[in-house]
Formats: sequence, structure tokens, C-alpha cells
Amino acid sequence: MTPQLWPHDGISTLLGIALVVDDANKGQRLVFRYPPLPRLSPYSATGKSTSTSLALYRCAKDFLNLTPEVFARLFRPKSVLCGHPLRISIDRVRYLSYPVLTSSATKEIATDDVLLFNVILAMGRTPPTALTRDSLIEQCLPTMSRAAARQRSVACNHSGERSVKLLPTATTCERLDAVERSRGVHHLEDVLGRLSRALLHEERRCGYVSLEVGTLLDIAERMHAKGAQTMLDTMMEESALAADLKRIYHSLREGEDVDVIINDWLRLSIPGSFPRHDDQVEVGNSTSHTSGIGPFQPSQTLLLLMDEEDILTKLPERGSQKLRDLVRAASPLKTLEETSAAIHVDLPHMYTLAAHLQFWGLARAMRTITLESVYALHPMASTQTQSIQCMAFEQRFPLCSFFRVISSFGGGKSLETLLKDLERDARQEKLAQIVWLLQHDIIREVELLNYASSDMLPLPV
Repeated sequence: MTPQLWPHDGISTLLGIALVVDDANKGQRLVFRYPPLPRLSPYSATGKSTSTSLALYRCAKDFLNLTPEVFARLFRPKSVLCGHPLRISIDRVRYLSYPVLTSSATKEIATDDVLLFNVILAMGRTPPTALTRDSLIEQCLPTMSRAAARQRSVACNHSGERSVKLLPTATTCERLDAVERSRGVHHLEDVLGRLSRALLHEERRCGYVSLEVGTLLDIAERMHAKGAQTMLDTMMEESALAADLKRIYHSLREGEDVDVIINDWLRLSIPGSFPRHDDQVEVGNSTSHTSGIGPFQPSQTLLLLMDEEDILTKLPERGSQKLRDLVRAASPLKTLEETSAAIHVDLPHMYTLAAHLQFWGLARAMRTITLESVYALHPMASTQTQSIQCMAFEQRFPLCSFFRVISSFGGGKSLETLLKDLERDARQEKLAQIVWLLQHDIIREVELLNYASSDMLPLPV
């Protein structure tokens, strides 16, 4: 099957994906480059040649015409440049990459270690083309008003159908180029960074990248004389890494979510749309702000926002077993450090697992519940008689009054004071109520600050 020409998305055009490695024995090598050169039809369905298709075809040729030796030298940077996104522009093609140095730790499997690997994305540059009115206004910067956008467009259809065409003004091109840089490029760099860190994790754990690179190099030597398409088809069948890179490329090209499982162990899930500061991830009836995921502290805890069984059913079937162990072991009475010891993982791994649950809206990091904790009614909580929270609470705790329970969180009383006169079973019930109210944002912890006044300090002699 002959590959067809890639579509142009109006902001950036993804041409292909590649993998360069620095092998301990064979040196720097280009081990994978996809897809092959597409077939260019000189005429479109209307019988007219398209400048965009021709420009993309030329960009694809530039990407594939670089010899493997030159390509490998270009994308094997110095060690000081590794661990950061890199950009290279050659003629009409912009390359985005994320080189990573692997550790020299001894691996369980005897294999030729990869000293460095670099996943590269190639993007084509095309001239401005005709756009619809809505897409033009949408792509302009927020500071550009609709009236200003319309002034840079002209109606050009005798049949009555309105369309707009970019005028050759420097201001419009600069603003659209700024949108490309700030949205498309940054998103692709984020994808490359996450993918590279996932591959580095598996390389350090079991030498996954080294094994896959050995497979790809062996296929290239065996199938070199049979053509690029046959060699690529064989790589897809015999190499899981090649298949994952192909899947990631097509997901990014189509604007779909990236969802792959690296080495059948580590799940990589990235939204396909360009992330914004107010992006949210909906899970069930809860919403998680992705921008609210910050650094964790060992003294914090993880509050599950749903019942344990409901969360376990929402987790990926082929996800990490440690993620399920965390859900079963999580308790707002235990710190993250205590929980990590209970499931036998180190703290950095614990933070990664907790960040996944928080990103999906299944959990939230907070201060650990202690006897010194003080809680107050959340200012945004709905306390009406027929509110959803009131009815849900009384359904969960049928023997308790919702208003009597929330009225106890006043006056700055500590948890020790609230539990002081209760029996053991009543204390457990009270803690369960506090956890439920925290899950539904009905109460929140009050931050206690210690301060010293100058009036209380002794005067200098």
C-alpha cells in the first residue's frame, strides 16, 4: 500500500518521527525513521495543483533525504545538552528532539548498552493558505479582536459562500507564527519529554531500549536490500518500540490522545489537544485541574476522592500494579512516606504514582489528618436542605444529621477536641465523616500561623 500525503492542520505539519542512539559498540546510529516518502499526486480532486501539497512533499523529501550517517551526527548532541528539548531548523524542516543519557548501572540482561537515545519529531513549514473565517479568528492571539481579524481577511466567493484568505501582511504572519511556537511546538516538546523519561525508566529497569535497538539494527541489516517499506513493515511486526513510535506519530498527526503502554509495563497517556492553563480532566463526577499538580512533600497525604473499588475499576487494566497497591493502602491518616514504605516503593516513585491519581481526578494531595488539625466550613459549600451534598451525606450516614455535623466545625476546634468525649466506634464514625466532607469540598483545613509581636519582646537595655 502506497502511503498518501499527510494532511495540513493549518498551524504545524508533522512530517515524521525518528530514533537516534549512541551504542556502546556500534556508535551513533539512526535506527528508525518513519514514515517513508508519500506519493504526491500532481493534481487534486478538482484538477488543480495544490501549493500546500507540493510544499509538504518537498519538506518530506528534506526529512528523508538526510543520509543515516548525517542524521545520526546531527542528533547526537554533546552530553551537556542532554535532558532538555532541542530545536534544529534545516531549510524548510524544523526538528524537535529530547536527547537523554542513560545510566551506566548494571542491568539484569546481558546486552549492548545504549549510552544515549534521542526521539526526534520533524515538522514542515508551509506558506499561509486560505482558511475559514472561524479558524482564522480562533488561531489569532487573544489580544487580536474579531474586528481586527476581519480587517485582515477578504471575501472571495461569487456563489455567496463566505471564505477568507490571509493577506500578505507581516503582522498577521508573525501572530500566527507566534501561535505555532507557543502552542504546537511546546506541546510536541512536552510529548517528547514524557516519552523520553518513560523510555529512560524502562532502560534503567530492564534494558528495554537496548534490546529494542538491537532488534531494529538486526532487521535493518537483514532487510536493507528489500526496500524501505518492507523493512518498516518488518520493524512494526518484530519491535514493540517501533510500533509504539508509529502509534505516537499518528496520534499526534491526527490530534488524538497519545495512549501507549511502554514495554507492556509503563502507560503513557497524554492529551492530544494543545494544553492550556485551564485544562481539566473529567473522571466520573469530579474534575481535576491539571495545573494544580505541584511538588509533593513526605509529610503530605493522599486523599482518595472516590471509594476504593470505584477507583480500581477506573484504572487502566494494564497499568502498574503499584498504582493499585497505592489505592488500597492510601489513607488520609498516613503520610506519603509511611504509605511508600507500606507498598515498598521509594518516595520519587510514590510521588509519580500520586501525581497520576491527582491528574486523573481520583485523588488529591493534602495535609495529613492529625489530632492538631483544625477544619472549617468551605465558603463555597452548598448547605441548603435539598442540596446534593446534604442528601448524599444523609444517604451515606443515615443516623446523622448533616447540619449538626457541619455545625461542629466552628470556633477553631482541633480534631482532638472534637474526638475527646467520644467512644471508640463514635470516633471512627467521626473520622469517616470528616474524610467524606473533605472529599466533597464541604470542609477544609484551617492553616494555623505562629507569629511574634514586637510588643511582646523585651526592650533593649
